[in-house]
Amino acid sequence: MTSEDSRAALMRLMQAVAVSGDIASALQQHVTPSIVVHMPNGDIGQGAIAAGFLGEGYEAFPDLTLTLESMTIEGDRAALQFSMEGTHTGAIRNFPPTGKVVDIPICTILRFEAGRIAEIWYYANLYAPLFGSLGVDQSHTG
Repeated sequence: MTSEDSRAALMRLMQAVAVSGDIASALQQHVTPSIVVHMPNGDIGQGAIAAGFLGEGYEAFPDLTLTLESMTIEGDRAALQFSMEGTHTGAIRNFPPTGKVVDIPICTILRFEAGRIAEIWYYANLYAPLFGSLGVDQSHTG
């Protein structure tokens, strides 16, 4: 894919989120069936498992908002810096809701294939700031 193709695919996803307000559904429609999510501590499965991981955050934080701070696109890849903010009203990773608001900075790389996201890399520890904001003891989150 060209940079223009990748930019168009990302803009379609962002438009779908803006119109529907449903980030999880928009993501489901804009990822490949074999999507892989790469995390610092290992990959989050493929296909439905990875897509389910993406939806997990929206179930735990139904008012979740993402604020794009910067974006660079080259070929079939996009580098994004954004913040995620939401109120913890649903369980996540077996931790019960706390009602606390979290604000987490995130950097990620997306790889596009045929106009959809095929891979996502997170280069940040999402759980340390998340659980710290929620006041959760992190000694057993490994």
